[in-house]
Amino acid sequence: MKKEVWNEGMNHIDSDIVEEYVIQKEKFGEKKKRKRGWLQWSLTAACLCLAAILVFAVSTRTFSPGQRYIVYNADKIGAFFDSAMDGLTNTYEEVYVPSVNHLKAYNLLSIPSEKYLDIYETDNTKELNQEELKDFMDPILGRFAGEANIEIPEYQIEKEPSYNGYDFLSAKKMKNDRFLLYATQRAEVNSFGFTQSFSALKDGSIKLGNVKIEVDQTKTDEEILSGIKPIQDKLFYIFDRKFSDVKILRKYDDDNKEGVYTLDIYFYNEDDHPLNPKQAVPVSDYIYMEFDNINNGTYDIVSDTILTVVRVGYQQHRTNIKELYYGKMISLEEAEELLYKGYVFGNPVCSICMQNQELVDFHDYDLVGFEYLDSDNSTEILPFYAFYKKIGTSDNGNEVYAKTYVAAIEVTGYDEYFQKQHENHK
Repeated sequence: MKKEVWNEGMNHIDSDIVEEYVIQKEKFGEKKKRKRGWLQWSLTAACLCLAAILVFAVSTRTFSPGQRYIVYNADKIGAFFDSAMDGLTNTYEEVYVPSVNHLKAYNLLSIPSEKYLDIYETDNTKELNQEELKDFMDPILGRFAGEANIEIPEYQIEKEPSYNGYDFLSAKKMKNDRFLLYATQRAEVNSFGFTQSFSALKDGSIKLGNVKIEVDQTKTDEEILSGIKPIQDKLFYIFDRKFSDVKILRKYDDDNKEGVYTLDIYFYNEDDHPLNPKQAVPVSDYIYMEFDNINNGTYDIVSDTILTVVRVGYQQHRTNIKELYYGKMISLEEAEELLYKGYVFGNPVCSICMQNQELVDFHDYDLVGFEYLDSDNSTEILPFYAFYKKIGTSDNGNEVYAKTYVAAIEVTGYDEYFQKQHENHK
């Protein structure tokens, strides 16, 4: 669902490569963790009145066989957030954008006019299968080698313990002077990906045949998509998949004076799952390209226009994400009441970061959105209201917003849950 597939691959390649990777990344890793977060769509204040009225409409929807109504406890909601292990979720993340309009650049959908909301399940129980992973990756590896003009590397598949408690398979020792290659299998997905080797980074962009994998971040989304058509065609060939839809996600930070921090492109089919229009990253099969505007782990800017440091990959789902339960949707007014009480959820990396956050009064918030969130430690995907409040301007001129979540479904035990956090968080 998230980028754990790439992280797993990088964490389980050969030790000498990992050591070099860690050295390159340690200068900026912690700062990046503090600030990264997928930006989502949001709504203007003018839309709120209409959404508040619509939310009371009686739904005529039907539920899937096996679905049942559920009321979550606040403890269970808090467990969706990584920092819950420290007993701290009452917080916010900082979002950086050039202007408020960039907050709307992701998934601008209205707040649902539903009485009940779906809760989705991911299946982490399917058995791993080495032969399946081999059958998945061998044809891809062969086509990639031909397009990249390299010999097909040898590899060995090993079982690895995952960071979130689930084992996975990893194809290791796929050495090449120009590329870092990985293939993994988790219960949910098979994945294959590649990036430049550390020595090849000095030479600029990846080439497949005579086509460079790069983008000009100053271009519009339409211009970028037109410019990468040759790359798209090659990726569709290598992964033997064609997708009809594409989305571009631009992320910003507080000190990069040269435009975006990262620019991500996803090729997918929006109709493959009802969550695809509601999340930044598709939940069905997709091909991705992730461009960095940093120079391999330092604060040096790659370029103020052409982005070349890139990770490319393909995720093939082994299991379906299905509707598991449904919950009663709370109104915007009810969500605001919880917001003003401080009954909110956030997800910075560490408890110290959260304890050191300045208090933000979310009264007179600027924007509210609606998102589905999942967790590395959970099998459910739940709906949330996302509230944005402008809290300042960064050194590079970007606007800074505090973003926090309120569960969009009926939840019990708020008083008890947040009382437990009182001594640990301002």
